[in-house]
Amino acid sequence: MNGKPFRQTLVRYRGAWRLYLNTPMRLAAGLEVGDRATLVVSFDPKPPVVAMHPKLARALAENPVAAKAFEQQAPSRRKEIKRYVASLKSKETRDRTIGKVIRHLVGDPGLAVLIGRPRR
Repeated sequence: MNGKPFRQTLVRYRGAWRLYLNTPMRLAAGLEVGDRATLVVSFDPKPPVVAMHPKLARALAENPVAAKAFEQQAPSRRKEIKRYVASLKSKETRDRTIGKVIRHLVGDPGLAVLIGRPRR
């Protein structure tokens, strides 16, 4: 966008293709809300890879039941969990969340983990 490279996903919504531009992208391209931009779009056939946080990987390695349950999740759900854990800033919050994820995966009936989803 305006000569700055970004990786973004085109989404189909109500029959039309949309490219959602976030604030960091807009600012890096030197644009204000409402400005016009020049875009060059190309197809990247490689699926995006979301790296697993080492502590989550270690927790899954230490618990085969949780690891199996994690692998049985839909790919989008696994990506959502990995992305959420990686986004956490504090060590305490990350460790607490990883513990909740593991307990959820092993079937703790008193724990409903809704990572990245609004609570009802």
